[in-house]
Amino acid sequence: MSIPAPLLIDLAADRVVSGTIDDAVVDQAVEHRVAGMLWTRVSAGEITPAQPVMQRLENLDLQAWARARMLESSLQQLLDVADATGVRVALIKGLATGGRWYARPTERWSYDFDLVVHPDDLGGIDQFVSRLYPSHLLVGEIERLVRGRHLQSVDLGVAGMPVDLHLDPLKLEIVWSVSPARYWDHAVELNLSDGLRVPTFDTNASLFLHLMHLNKDHFRRLIGYADVVRGAAQTDLDWSVVMDLAAGEGLSEHVANTASAVEEELGVEFSLPRAHRSWRSSVWARSWPRQSRLSGVARNVHRHRLFVIPLTAKGRAVSAVGGWLRRLWPPKVLLDYYYPHDSGGYLVKLLKVRFGGRRSHVSSLSHEDDAAPRFPR
Repeated sequence: MSIPAPLLIDLAADRVVSGTIDDAVVDQAVEHRVAGMLWTRVSAGEITPAQPVMQRLENLDLQAWARARMLESSLQQLLDVADATGVRVALIKGLATGGRWYARPTERWSYDFDLVVHPDDLGGIDQFVSRLYPSHLLVGEIERLVRGRHLQSVDLGVAGMPVDLHLDPLKLEIVWSVSPARYWDHAVELNLSDGLRVPTFDTNASLFLHLMHLNKDHFRRLIGYADVVRGAAQTDLDWSVVMDLAAGEGLSEHVANTASAVEEELGVEFSLPRAHRSWRSSVWARSWPRQSRLSGVARNVHRHRLFVIPLTAKGRAVSAVGGWLRRLWPPKVLLDYYYPHDSGGYLVKLLKVRFGGRRSHVSSLSHEDDAAPRFPR
């Protein structure tokens, strides 16, 4: 467990920072992905560490810059394929957030990039993926799996960079977005470096997604909290729109509780309208107690806490149960994809997975520190 130092809390909250920066603090900044923000303050003279620590922070920022340039190059290739195949995509989270809500793009470290596919263009998804990754084992099956509510994302590698391709904006695993097209009502264009223009979602939809992503990330890293603080500071933010998006998904209490958790941890205050709290808030609070937050990369073994979100979303219990059953009895093509080297027919392989301690042989391309298989045990 790596609880961040107080000065990193101030950094995430966008306050003036003071104190001592040593290698241990830099290690925490790297773990919580806020080293770029720390370098901004150091290079501006707000706080001055020893020369070796300063040099280390500068080197880390150069690495982040190089990574961002490679990601943008891969993104351009992907956008070209999207245009050629008629599949509309939007960039969300990492690169999009760093390019809009932070003083410098490299303040916000990005390992991969996340793209959302327009729900009306799923008919071209197999062609799109095959153009990018011809050897992908699910090519030819992706649209069918999406239509059957079995697959919410595809991990790709494009020009050596990992891509998390969202086939559902929220990716809540056992339930789907109520109206995926609604997010596209919030589509805007973002100008990244070197004239690269890419569709993304506006501040309101983006902040809603960031608040939900904090839950999916187990509240582990400061960067998720920093994203929320910076999104909440945007002049074009309308909290009523954010809460309207949340209400449409049955997630009003989840969003309000998540915002409260950020306020509690960072000592900030937001002006969002508070939803009426019911038993759902109590379940949420028990699932994400304060002592479980900000643990860095320490693995949270309670992965099934994520199912609290769809199971307690207002009006979604029936669809959540249906989604859980689909995960328990997945299509054969998915079982073979995640466990290609296990022998036996469908039932034998499924029993091995459920009771034999099998782990997926397919590692995620887009989540460098999350080795948990996408397919549930």
